[in-house]
Amino acid sequence: MKVNNRILSLLLVLVMAFSVLTGCGAPANDKVDPPVTQAPEVTTTEGTTEPEVTTTEGTPLEEEVTTTTEETTTEAATTTEATTTTEATTTVATTTTEATTTEATKATVAIEDVSGEVYKYATSSVNVRDLPDANGERIGHLDAGEKVKVTGIAANGWYRIEFKNGEYFVSGKYLSDTYTAPEKEEDKPTGGSDKPSQNKTHKVSLTSDNWASDAFLDESIVKYNSDGSVYIETGTIVGWAIPEVKMGETVKVNVKGSSVGEFRMWLLAPGQATASNIMPAIELGNVGGDFDFTFELTAEDHDERNISAATSFCFKAPTWNSSLNKLTIKSIEITYLGNTNPEKVDDSVNKPKSPSPDTIWLASWGSAQLQAGDDHLPKTVALKNNTVRMQIRPSVGGNKLRLEFSNECGKTSLVINKATLAKLIDPKKSDIDTSSLTSITFGGKSGITISAGKTVVSDEIDFSFASLDDLAVTLYLGDVPHSVTSHTASRCSTWVSKGDGTKSKSLSGDVTTSWYFLSRLEVLADKNAKAIVCMGDSLTDGASITTNGFARWTDELARQLNKNGYSDYSVINMGIGATSLMGWGTAGEARFKRDVLDIEGVDSLIIFYGVNDIGYASSDVSQKIINTYKSMIKQCHDNGIKVYGMTITPFKGSGYYSELHEKIRVKVNEFILSPDSGFDGYIDAASAVADPDDSEKMRKSYVSVWNDNLHFNDTGYKFVGKTVFEKLEQYLK
Repeated sequence: MKVNNRILSLLLVLVMAFSVLTGCGAPANDKVDPPVTQAPEVTTTEGTTEPEVTTTEGTPLEEEVTTTTEETTTEAATTTEATTTTEATTTVATTTTEATTTEATKATVAIEDVSGEVYKYATSSVNVRDLPDANGERIGHLDAGEKVKVTGIAANGWYRIEFKNGEYFVSGKYLSDTYTAPEKEEDKPTGGSDKPSQNKTHKVSLTSDNWASDAFLDESIVKYNSDGSVYIETGTIVGWAIPEVKMGETVKVNVKGSSVGEFRMWLLAPGQATASNIMPAIELGNVGGDFDFTFELTAEDHDERNISAATSFCFKAPTWNSSLNKLTIKSIEITYLGNTNPEKVDDSVNKPKSPSPDTIWLASWGSAQLQAGDDHLPKTVALKNNTVRMQIRPSVGGNKLRLEFSNECGKTSLVINKATLAKLIDPKKSDIDTSSLTSITFGGKSGITISAGKTVVSDEIDFSFASLDDLAVTLYLGDVPHSVTSHTASRCSTWVSKGDGTKSKSLSGDVTTSWYFLSRLEVLADKNAKAIVCMGDSLTDGASITTNGFARWTDELARQLNKNGYSDYSVINMGIGATSLMGWGTAGEARFKRDVLDIEGVDSLIIFYGVNDIGYASSDVSQKIINTYKSMIKQCHDNGIKVYGMTITPFKGSGYYSELHEKIRVKVNEFILSPDSGFDGYIDAASAVADPDDSEKMRKSYVSVWNDNLHFNDTGYKFVGKTVFEKLEQYLK
């Protein structure tokens, strides 16, 4: 009989070995974890104490830990497989962890059926598997406190339960006869060793045991490659659990892989609540093929579901009606940035309020932000780790000011190491008056880190300057995002130099004509001071003017106001060339809140916008333009802001001209001039610049140096500025 037992044992070992070999040839679309690189050996004989078995990461299989999007999941893994016969019990040794993932587990672990109604409660969030073993296929999980019906008990202590219209297995260590209320979110300990400390990097486990429970895995086809990478053939959302990212915290994400179609990435909270802005891969330059993306996400409760943290990182199809398509993920690394760096101030600093009821913060200079193209960046001196000096000309002076800096277009943080302010001696040169040199600080610190998509405001700065003084803002930059926030057409010189030149009298290096990261200067002014915002396209942005000539019509309007007794009125140019009134992105209606309603001290708006909408129209869009005007008028009036319309100037002789386009221009201008338009007033710039012999054409003396019959030259812009002032003065009196 002993001989027979030995033969039986030998046969079982051979069956197990065959199962291991055939298991390596699992179908390609099966969700199989990558093989363990160093298989632990388990040897159990009669009278021998079984040693502890560990994974390659050093985690005992006895306590396998799987993180879900809700809480830590723990389950027991039995390392010994008992086979029961009528005569003897034989313990079978296994030499790899994969051996337990085959059907041999069911054959070698006796399962006793349970009769009657037997129910258990999960004591914590625990995985449900297709085999009575931790290496079985993960089917789903039970939440803490969830009630399940038991149909069988395995010899190794695992329970067979009814789950998802089938019967699957849960470790008995995490089931109880009595219900225990799940731990409340507010009762959970904060921090802990599972979460990397600030600026530490966490490599996300891509194994199937670490799938995010809120990702729609049941609808996905996910495969594992031999190198450990994950191939997502199709799916809606696929993701993996990460140590929690609390609301307001920021992480830097590095993702490597390859793609065929578009996809998006985001932080996910339990219950599929949106916990961060979704990052479209296309915004990071994805055009298919291999990628290596680095960007930042901040955990935010966008859906207002009172969530406390994001717990997984997910990949999503480009739209809800589409699917992930042939996406390979090689690695995901997350660096927890937090917001407590003692050397930097939190970029959520609120703007300080006016120190007295007799004063206000007034926008004295501003620019509309957009992403810089390659042709708007310095050619030989990079912005990163170098100095940029920008000149600005505020229209209202004072003794105290603050500056706003923007990283709105950035996908990663912007680091400003140092910043200074001084008076510029000559607009054509980088030389500053060093006696006026003043440090710009942020919460008392010399530098600041601005998170992706954010803006910050400096401390209040004591600095005396007059209206229309030329000032120089100098930044010594650290890390700079690939997507640079800029106003790409400053029409004046910006100097970029190597190293730290924040205190240098002059700079040498590249010269560009763009402002970088600088969006606003606000001055502490009398409570009766007012800002006039001018919104438009290239005709407001000043296309074709002489560099450093300050010849935009808005520049002339500021000069006219200052010399005619209206020095407490600032002029804020919010024009962006090559943009439309209607649409998204840099279109007027899309940026209306940022560039009009949110301007400090705004009292009036002048709209000179629509020529590009007309020039590209293939049908009569006059009513659409008029409706957009009406929407802007209403928004302004709801916020106590007056609105003045400027008629669209003639462009006969340009590429925009056609009978249809002229018909649209006339209709739009008739609306602006009509008494029932809703505007608080109008400026008829079209009539002012029209050729006396042809109203559809601009005067030749005002046509730009490009001779395009669309834009003005310096003389034409200054004439328009004077015309605007003369008409506006009637409304200001």
